[in-house]
Amino acid sequence: MPASSLGLNNLNRNKTNALTNSVLEEISESLLNLENNHHIKSVIITGTDKFFSYGFDINDFLSYSKEDFKYFVIKFTELYTYMFGYSKPLIAALNGHTIAGGCMLDLACDYRVMVYGKAKVSLNEINLGATVLAGSTEMLRVLVENKNSSKILYSGAIFSADEAETLDLIDEVISYDNLSRATVGIIKLR
Repeated sequence: MPASSLGLNNLNRNKTNALTNSVLEEISESLLNLENNHHIKSVIITGTDKFFSYGFDINDFLSYSKEDFKYFVIKFTELYTYMFGYSKPLIAALNGHTIAGGCMLDLACDYRVMVYGKAKVSLNEINLGATVLAGSTEMLRVLVENKNSSKILYSGAIFSADEAETLDLIDEVISYDNLSRATVGIIKLR
């Protein structure tokens, strides 16, 4: 598959690729543009440096009103729902930590490849007294057996790539140096 038929959506915001309103808008707009481009056959979403995404930007939310936060949550659920039903293969290349909201986005993808080493993945909201959004819970249950989904949701555990693969939370573990090449190879098979 020629490189021109691949779309890349790269999360690139501060050190942790934390999710804010503007980041959600950028991701949505980029995915829509890639979906409408008939030359693009598949899309890879990845992060930068050591983070795919560490989830919601908690510091940013301190200034939000209740209505602003409600609006953010609605936008976030619309985004992962859109990703889950995306019309082209959507591959998550998990280059680093994929936590909370970042993990919810990765669950919405068709295939998840994660680097081994220090990278971790988790739906650890329970440790913060927060909830995992209902749509994300259902996407998790579609991907993994019920016993594993309960362990992932209710333990608050943070999993290594190998542990996540055993739980079916991700599909494949790869070295950081081979992530791009392997992800493009996966798309060629789809």
